Amino acid sequence: MEIPVELQDPTPIMTLEAPENAAVFVNGVPVADPRRPFALEPGEHEIKFVIGDYAVVRPVSVLRGRNYRVSLSVDVTVTESD
Repeated sequence: MEIPVELQDPTPIMTLEAPENAAVFVNGVPVADPRRPFALEPGEHEIKFVIGDYAVVRPVSVLRGRNYRVSLSVDVTVTESD
């Protein structure tokens, strides 16, 4: 009797979300198409988003067998005072 076994690739997959005019870097290397998921080795990585003169950098710890979505979000806060 044979039992079918389906193996899954444990390679971590990352998807990035950023405005169209943002440049995105992973470990200092430009990402050609940030909207396309890509594989990463497990470990520590640096994600950098650049829009004009502004940059946001975040460290990300990536684990085998997990998928990641990293999003750049910009928020505006309006406060009213007398």
